[in-house]
Amino acid sequence: MRRFRLITVAVVGALGVWVPGVLAAPVIVKTAITWTDRHGKVGSGDFQGTADGEVLRGIVTSGNEELKVRGTIAQNGAVSGTLTAPNGNAIGSFSATLTSDGRLEGAYVPVGGNGGHWSARADALPVPQPRRLGR
Repeated sequence: MRRFRLITVAVVGALGVWVPGVLAAPVIVKTAITWTDRHGKVGSGDFQGTADGEVLRGIVTSGNEELKVRGTIAQNGAVSGTLTAPNGNAIGSFSATLTSDGRLEGAYVPVGGNGGHWSARADALPVPQPRRLGR
């Protein structure tokens, strides 16, 4: 009896994040992001970057403003990391978990506190499927 290791990639949302060990090359990541601050003010922007193993890198753009994103991707699709200004000054941190309906939902905290909630579609989040034994 031969064993076959079947790894499939399920399409779950537009954030092209990938789970370590599933793909051999960096994945381009593009998605729209929305956030709500502690006062209820809603904002939006676009994220574009790469997912390479457990490493997430990119830029969030909103209007004329840009923030650098550096983070990690857990095997369950959760993300966390830091936000910096283009000059390298720390802006804050973020984290999110992958929901059952294919969204990243989480929090951000600017330097000095008083953060808010953020979310993004995660349609293209590849997740590993269980191993299956072949004949």
